[in-house]
Amino acid sequence: MKKIIVIALCLALVLGTLSGCSDVTVGQSQNAAEGGNTVETAEAVKGTITLSDGGSSSSAGGVAIDGDVITIRQPGEYVVTGKLSNGQLVVNTGENPGEVVITLDNAEITNLTDAAIYVPQAKKVELLTAEGSHNRLCSGTEELLKQFVDTNSGAVIYAEDDLDLGGSGSLEVLGYINNGIACKDDLDLEGGTISVVAANNGIRGSESVELKGADVTVTCGNDGIKTSSAAKEGKGFVTLESGNVSVVAGGDGIQAETVLTVNGGNISVQTTGNSEAASCKGLKGNTDVVINGGTLSVSADDHALHSAAGLSINGGTLNLVSASRKGIDATGDVTVSGGTITLRSADDGITSDTAVTVNSGVLSLRCGGKGIKVGKNTTGFGSTTGSILIAGGDVQISAKDDALKWGADMTLTGGTLFALGESSSIKAPAPGGQPYLAVSVTGSAGSSVTVSANGETLGSMDSTYAYHTLLFSSDALTAGTSCSISNLNGTVQATA
Repeated sequence: MKKIIVIALCLALVLGTLSGCSDVTVGQSQNAAEGGNTVETAEAVKGTITLSDGGSSSSAGGVAIDGDVITIRQPGEYVVTGKLSNGQLVVNTGENPGEVVITLDNAEITNLTDAAIYVPQAKKVELLTAEGSHNRLCSGTEELLKQFVDTNSGAVIYAEDDLDLGGSGSLEVLGYINNGIACKDDLDLEGGTISVVAANNGIRGSESVELKGADVTVTCGNDGIKTSSAAKEGKGFVTLESGNVSVVAGGDGIQAETVLTVNGGNISVQTTGNSEAASCKGLKGNTDVVINGGTLSVSADDHALHSAAGLSINGGTLNLVSASRKGIDATGDVTVSGGTITLRSADDGITSDTAVTVNSGVLSLRCGGKGIKVGKNTTGFGSTTGSILIAGGDVQISAKDDALKWGADMTLTGGTLFALGESSSIKAPAPGGQPYLAVSVTGSAGSSVTVSANGETLGSMDSTYAYHTLLFSSDALTAGTSCSISNLNGTVQATA
């Protein structure tokens, strides 16, 4: 089913127009050895490659043309323009250490059976789009997309070495055979407007993916943006620094083999798969997930955020939805030290095997299961491990089950906590912390609850679910103070 949904989205994106040209200046390629001596490499080439079915040409040396296969053999800077209906641009500079810079200037390359751009060997390739240009790269046909099978292989852009994408024009990538953009080493997206439609993965850098300012749209049948190898120390990461990212994926939206970091940007992720059949998480890190800033919107059938280790949120604006699973899930510690988080989940809101700590930030959790749940069940009995610490921030929870569930302890030392749960009983936090109210109070879904003392409102919230218990704590609450808890059913008195 997920492939059918994605196919419909893919077909809506397939448009491309071609016009215009651009100039580029080239310098000398050199390699400075230790001790100050300069070792000359082959002279950098510059020129234009003009694509044409059966008649491509080049003004630059270092370019071999064999029918509709054009091969760049020397480092340098090349402007590529024109159209191939069934051809390929190859970059193979052998052991030459120089870099290759390709500027696409209204270029269109289709390869019916393989990659449109293939890089078997080069120190590094920089693929740019000229200002104002519209460029289109395609592998296969729409018919292949409709009948995609997992045994298919290949990508529209496939590089065995480092690859940078940038520029100020637009690039349309149509991966009807398999993947959109695939790089065996490090992949950087540094500028321009990049649109990817792929039957399988959208964008994959095996060792790393960094996004720094590009506008990227991905629609694909499997994972949207991902890394796949942690074989080298410090590799396997995905880092989003800035730019605009929109992903509609049948698998995971953005996945890192190691650390997934979001420092900024506007990021929208929708996963269309079925979590009962395969992983279709919004953001996923196989080690840590770290969010320091940016605007993040996630809608997933699976977990919205998932980490196989720790998960830290230090800033940003997060709007998270999980249609059938937990909202934020981590094997290790979950720590919130800033940001604004709005979470809606069909199951538990925030879960961790070890600890959940809120130091600051604004959290609004509306959960079909438990609100915050900590502890790991390893014996078939209830967990006796797992701690919750609310040390600051503003936390509101409306849960269809327990608002808070912990195995070892819960401590309140600061901030404001307003938690409503449907369960008929509530555990008390550890003594000696910030004053709190733990009260049995009944209300219906959609009703408003207010806590006040001495005629002053200390807190209020609207409940998404029916509730039977309230846990409230605030730095404005003084031990021994008599408080009123009011809803449509009347007022209950309690003492902090």
